[in-house]
Amino acid sequence: MASQGRIGPLEKVLAQLGLVSKLPPTNGSYEPLQKEILLLLFQEDRAAGVRELLKRIHLAAFSVRDRLSADTWRILNRLEPDARQRPGRLTLVQAGGVLHTLVLDLAAFSGMEMENMTRGHGWAFLDLGRRLERGTFIAELMEAVLSSGSDLDLLLEPALEIADSVMTHRRRYFTEPRLRSVMEVLVMDEGNPRSLAFQLASLSNHARALPWGANPEGVAAVQRRVNLLAAQLQSLGQSTVNWEVQDAVGESVLLGGLSDGFAELSELLTQVYFSHVTPQVN
Repeated sequence: MASQGRIGPLEKVLAQLGLVSKLPPTNGSYEPLQKEILLLLFQEDRAAGVRELLKRIHLAAFSVRDRLSADTWRILNRLEPDARQRPGRLTLVQAGGVLHTLVLDLAAFSGMEMENMTRGHGWAFLDLGRRLERGTFIAELMEAVLSSGSDLDLLLEPALEIADSVMTHRRRYFTEPRLRSVMEVLVMDEGNPRSLAFQLASLSNHARALPWGANPEGVAAVQRRVNLLAAQLQSLGQSTVNWEVQDAVGESVLLGGLSDGFAELSELLTQVYFSHVTPQVN
C-alpha cells in the first residue's frame, strides 16, 4: 500500500484516466479508494469495469467462435468463473488475488493468439486494435502524470508500474525514475512493447499492408493519419532535449493531441472497413 503522501496524486491520475470517480479528500484513509477499486472489479454495469470488459470479450469471441481453437475457448471459459467471486467483505488484498488470476488467464489467451493465430487480415485488425488501445492508454496516462503539477515526481514510478515497464526502466537506468528516463521508456523507446513509439511503429507496418479493396482512398487516408501521428510523436521527442519538469505542461498538451489522434484513427478504420454506409474520407 502506498504511503499517505502518495495516495492523493495517484487517486487524481486514476480519476483523470476514468478508472475511479472523483474522490473526496481521504484525510489519511484508504477507504474511498478501496471502495472504488472494488466497484471497478465487481460492479456489473460499471463502464470500463472488469465485469463489463469480460462481457465484451465473450461477445467478440462468440461472434468468431468458428475461428477459435478448443484450447482458446478453454481459456476464455475460465475468465468469468475466475472473476465471479462476490465482493461482500472482500479486502483489497483478496481483490488483488482475483485480478492476479484474471491477468494470468488473459496472458494465456494473448499467448495463444500470438503463437497460434494465422497472420492474415483478421489478425492484422486484431493487432491494430491492440496498438490503438495501448497507444491511447499510454498517451492518456502520461498526459495525466504530466498534468499533476507538484505531484509529478511522486507519480513516475506508479506510471512505470501501470505500464508494466518497471523492469525495462531498471535494466536501463540505475537511478530512481526521473521525468526524462520515464518519458524515454514509455514514449520514445521503439524497443519497449508498452511505449508509444512501439505502438506507432506497429501501426505503420500494419497500415502499409492493409487490403485496398474497393476503397483505396480510404486506405490512403488511414496511412496519412498514421504518418501524421508519427510526425506528432517525433515533434514531442524534439520538444525538449532534457525532458525537464518545467516543460511538463507543454508535453502534456502534445500527448493530449496524440491521444485524440489515436481516437480519430480508430474512427477512420471503422469507417473504411467496418461501416455499412458509404465511407467518408478525410
